[in-house]
Amino acid sequence: MKTVVITGSSRGFGFCLAREFRRMGCNVVISAVNGETLRKAEAELKNAGPWDAAPSAAF
Repeated sequence: MKTVVITGSSRGFGFCLAREFRRMGCNVVISAVNGETLRKAEAELKNAGPWDAAPSAAF
């Protein structure tokens, strides 16, 4: 299984990429500056399928 790291992935193009890579079965690491939008993106991705992840952290 491949792991993909996507910065700026809490919304827009980055989020679309994260969702598609999850759909394809990849492990996805997401990051964003805004912690609130990052947690929302994480929750949406969790609801989209299996998820094995550490808690999110904004940088």
